[in-house]
Amino acid sequence: MTLDVAQLDIIQLNVDGLDVAQLDLKSGVGEPTIPLAPSALTATIVSDVAIDLAWTDNSDDEVTFRIERRIGAGAWSEIASVATDVVVYSDTGLTEDTQYGYRVRARNLAGDSSYTSEATATTLGLQTILNRAEALWHASNYSGSGDLLDEANSHDAVVTGPVFLVYDGTQYMRLTGITGNYASTPDSVALSIVGDIDLRCRVALDDWTPAAITRLVSKYTVSGSQISYSLLVRTPGTLQLVWSTDGSALGNEISSVSVSATDGDTIWCRATLDVSTGDVIFYTSTDTTNDHTAVTWTQLGATQPGSATSIFDGTALLEIGSRNIGTIGFISGNVYAAQVLSGIDGTVEFGYSNVSFVDGHVDKVRLGELWTLMWHKGFAPSTVVLP
Repeated sequence: MTLDVAQLDIIQLNVDGLDVAQLDLKSGVGEPTIPLAPSALTATIVSDVAIDLAWTDNSDDEVTFRIERRIGAGAWSEIASVATDVVVYSDTGLTEDTQYGYRVRARNLAGDSSYTSEATATTLGLQTILNRAEALWHASNYSGSGDLLDEANSHDAVVTGPVFLVYDGTQYMRLTGITGNYASTPDSVALSIVGDIDLRCRVALDDWTPAAITRLVSKYTVSGSQISYSLLVRTPGTLQLVWSTDGSALGNEISSVSVSATDGDTIWCRATLDVSTGDVIFYTSTDTTNDHTAVTWTQLGATQPGSATSIFDGTALLEIGSRNIGTIGFISGNVYAAQVLSGIDGTVEFGYSNVSFVDGHVDKVRLGELWTLMWHKGFAPSTVVLP
């Protein structure tokens, strides 16, 4: 069919906003084609009542993008459309603590494209916002602007120091792998072990093949030649026990195999040193208890043979998550328990289990040690006496 000028004018009035190519299609110059589907849809939580959408425009002939939403696994409904080349949309007025699903398709005169893959997001609940605000309150510093509730609600605050996390039923100390973030207790007679030693730590590392050596339990300060002992995780994921006989010269053994763990897994790590032979044995366990006496241990690789040795009685701090007074070897992850035993399967000279750094309090820590959780940059450390 051929349209005259009057007919073209009528079509142009009725489809105001369509480009010339689309008018040509209607006037018989070409056949309409369905637009290419958009892709890479993302849904980003903004607050308790808002989610932002973004997608990739793969077509050059769409007229609109049509946006559909559903709650949970419910039915889809169209909630909005945006003009050609617009690739973002803010969905507001939502219900807190609710999962929403989204999909988008392109439309022109020929019809609708296929949908994007579904993108989902769950709006923040009030408790989540309060928890984040509390975390920010305890953090040594954070980026962003505005008051704490605004920061937590807007989801743009980045905590850069360790925090006292809100207790959720799982007790642990969170360390963030940043300079100066560690926990320590002063030297004591009990920690001055010169004979057989047994070091244990239950930890969930963010990376079990860390970019740098990660210190689990250390009594190790280079300054003043005060090196005694240290249990650490090396970059290949192997365990290493390091000790000194005189405060500076090092003895060490490395496990023959790496710890079998996926990033974020919680693993018991253990090393024993028999000073009469110098033999070192490494162990791991995936047992979920924090009670080290109830753990079933599996030897990690071969026994590492040595020769008779001893351990230096130094004055360094005992540190969790670092060495050298919080200057190197930082843990990025959760620490659930740690013990220092005098003798293999011997006396617990330092140990905690069921530690809960909850709103600044801890419990069930042995021997009444003074325990300090160091924060990042410019803030005084939080010091508590443990029962």
